[in-house]
Amino acid sequence: MGAQYCHLSEEDRLLLGSMLDKRYSKTKIAELLGVDRSTIYREIKRNRLSRVLDKRIYYIGSFAHQRYIKRRKKSLRLLQEKELRHYVHEKLRLGWSPWQI
Repeated sequence: MGAQYCHLSEEDRLLLGSMLDKRYSKTKIAELLGVDRSTIYREIKRNRLSRVLDKRIYYIGSFAHQRYIKRRKKSLRLLQEKELRHYVHEKLRLGWSPWQI
């Protein structure tokens, strides 16, 4: 049984970037950070730089954390805005897709 899904901390992202630079395997990185390797794969996929040269993954921990914070702020909007949350829940109850909402 693998580790539970969790969000990486800023320190974890910095370590991940450093270990990738040193060519650690993703499985080894997951083991060292105490997370499931799927967490590492998802993190790299979400936050790698779009410019991939010479078939190498470019991942910068500080940049990745900034992207995480930006996405997180967007997701908190439903928690903070009661009317918007009620509207979304009502439309989901009626069978609307998130795209339609």
